Amino acid sequence: MPTTPQRPTRPQTVTYEGWIAYVREVLPKGSLLSPRVWNRRHRAIVNVALVQSLAVLAFGIYRHVGVLHACGEASVVASIAFWARVSTARPAVRSAYATLSLLTASAMFVHQAGGVTEWHFHFFVMVGLITLYQDWVPFIVAIVFVLLHHGVMGALDPKGVFGTEAAIHAPWKWAMFHAAFVVAAAAVHVAAWRLSEEQGATDPLTGLPNRLGFTDLVDHLTLRRDDAAVLFIDLDGFKRINDGLGHDAGDEVLSRTGARLREVLRSGDHAARLGGDEFAVVLAGVVPAEAERVAGRILVLLSQPIELPAHDREVQLRASVGVAMAEHGVDGVELVRRADIAMYSAKGHGGARWAMFEPELEQLHHERAEFANDLRMAVQHGQLRLVYQPVIDIATDHVDGVEALLRWTHPVHGAVPPLRFIPIAEESGLIVEIGEWVLDAALAQLAAWTADGLHDLSMAVNVSTRQLDEPGFGDRVLARLALHRIEPHRLVLELTESVLVVDLEQMAARLDQLRASGVRVAIDDFGTGYSSMSYLSRLPVDVVKIDQSFVQRLSTSTTEAALVRSIIELASSLDLAIVAEGVEEEAQAAVLRRLNCTTGQGYLWSKPVEADEIPAIVDGRHEPASTTVAAGT
Repeated sequence: MPTTPQRPTRPQTVTYEGWIAYVREVLPKGSLLSPRVWNRRHRAIVNVALVQSLAVLAFGIYRHVGVLHACGEASVVASIAFWARVSTARPAVRSAYATLSLLTASAMFVHQAGGVTEWHFHFFVMVGLITLYQDWVPFIVAIVFVLLHHGVMGALDPKGVFGTEAAIHAPWKWAMFHAAFVVAAAAVHVAAWRLSEEQGATDPLTGLPNRLGFTDLVDHLTLRRDDAAVLFIDLDGFKRINDGLGHDAGDEVLSRTGARLREVLRSGDHAARLGGDEFAVVLAGVVPAEAERVAGRILVLLSQPIELPAHDREVQLRASVGVAMAEHGVDGVELVRRADIAMYSAKGHGGARWAMFEPELEQLHHERAEFANDLRMAVQHGQLRLVYQPVIDIATDHVDGVEALLRWTHPVHGAVPPLRFIPIAEESGLIVEIGEWVLDAALAQLAAWTADGLHDLSMAVNVSTRQLDEPGFGDRVLARLALHRIEPHRLVLELTESVLVVDLEQMAARLDQLRASGVRVAIDDFGTGYSSMSYLSRLPVDVVKIDQSFVQRLSTSTTEAALVRSIIELASSLDLAIVAEGVEEEAQAAVLRRLNCTTGQGYLWSKPVEADEIPAIVDGRHEPASTTVAAGT
């Protein structure tokens, strides 16, 4: 079950140290307000004190204490408040001045009213107002002032403090009564203060500070020192856990993540859950190299599988981490924002990595936001199109099928590389809508080629894991196949290795429906991410596509040749088809033939081309692409 914040427990053995630790845990921490919030509250409290100085003047004149006497009392209140406003002393001192001004006004009101009991309520209100500082210094100043006023002044001038005959004849006794009520009211404020700290700045699921609490912590830390760092952590793939296994499983994963982050903390460091699947860590006293090492440890720690006994499952997540170093004059909000930008840079480069904030990332972040908006417009205004790259039978050089590849021509920036806009589509959720369009357009084109006589051509379409997560995805695929009158075995759905991150069994169950109808499934870029050869026997897969990074060094590296041979032998033993990606040279193709690789894809045979060029390539009437052009997707 998810862990919840632990309540303080009384010490089992009565020791001084134990009770001190218990009291510290029970009482409010104090000094948790950020400078920004503290200054705003301080200005408001000082303004109240200045207004009260005018009220003291007006009430004194009304009570006929004398104009000069009333002006003198009002000037005392105002001068202390003015000093609290203009002083450059540390916050504790300034808040103490403001407290003295407020409570001096309370004492003036009581004396001007002749000790009427109801005017003592003004002290209670002021003690509550002082609690807004959430700091022990002004709070203790307020309590001491009230006790001294009722005790000392009550003994020296009982009629000016107490409004009853009994109190006048026994001032110290009634001073104790008043003190007891003030302390009781103060205790209520302390309890409310503690609850405010606990609930307002703490995430109830993980027990870590929330965004508000974390930002204040960073504010205080960076105000004192510049050698601090903020790490912004985003969990990749968490949505699939929530959607596939339910929110109970998601809560358990978040709770475990919070516990793991605590493991990397040193004294003075803090972890937080900012919301959803976003976490953060602030490190004190670090240089960039140390912050990077911590980011690396976090990546390793969070990549370890998480067992969910209640669901009889084991899930695995990736994380993207952004690192931002503190600078003079940069507050907590800005530092967290910079770490967030760096995190998006890490995510944009494939995730499962960290990135350090650099000033140029600011511009890239803005451009990324603009591109996300432009991409929405591109979907609506038909700026997207498909090109097709043949998949070749290596033994015969005949076309076995084609892969549909997405292209975007921006009205201002021209051709936008897929590696730039696909991650943006993934993050924004547009990949689902785009993926549906790609599938429909590719099948429509396959239907057109079939009408032209290309009856045996297959079509490979890339499918995002987010598409696969959508309810009814399999039914929609089968419906489109029926609409375009395409036999299911002619469609190949290509999945990246990210489907292996969350729940292998869950993904397998969703793919079984499609495979049962004849649709084939391929694992793209095999060998670069989370896949291992053991997964091939557990996934409903028909095709393995060997990543081009292995193929490009195939003719010059015996290590790469050994790895490719292992993949091919295992895939062949499981009766899986094999496609080698990124084949650019005849020497690479020769090694693949020798290793019994069945099919290949790359610039050696053809670059991605427009739909009307495919028939000529199939008929052998197309000139091979120049291998001097860099391979692409």
